[in-house]
Amino acid sequence: GILATPDHSHTGELETLNMKLRKSLDLYSNVVHVKSLPGVKSRHQNVDCVIIREQTEGEYSALEHESVPGVVECLKIVTATKSQRIAKFAFDYAVKNQRKKVTCVHKANIMKLGDGLFLKSCQEIAKLYP
Repeated sequence: GILATPDHSHTGELETLNMKLRKSLDLYSNVVHVKSLPGVKSRHQNVDCVIIREQTEGEYSALEHESVPGVVECLKIVTATKSQRIAKFAFDYAVKNQRKKVTCVHKANIMKLGDGLFLKSCQEIAKLYP
């Protein structure tokens, strides 16, 4: 990881130091700008997109346990408050940086409640940015 090598023994605390810092400092947004560089040959040319992810809940919840040997259950926590917050961040970022489009990536067709809540939250925030 960024701050320490993961311990795969799965005894004790599962939350990494990096995850603890994110939560304690409320570093909720992960922003990655992917852009082709002029003169650098790559498989895809003219790429310019920004990926913004919420990084304090969902897959980052670090709530998992081995219910029986060989079976692990992972909880993905999704809240309306944090979903709306990351959506607002994405739209504000788009406005500030003259981005033309915001796309909400989800699996609401499969995770109807959790990702459904995330999608609904994004749609509500989108209405504030005509």
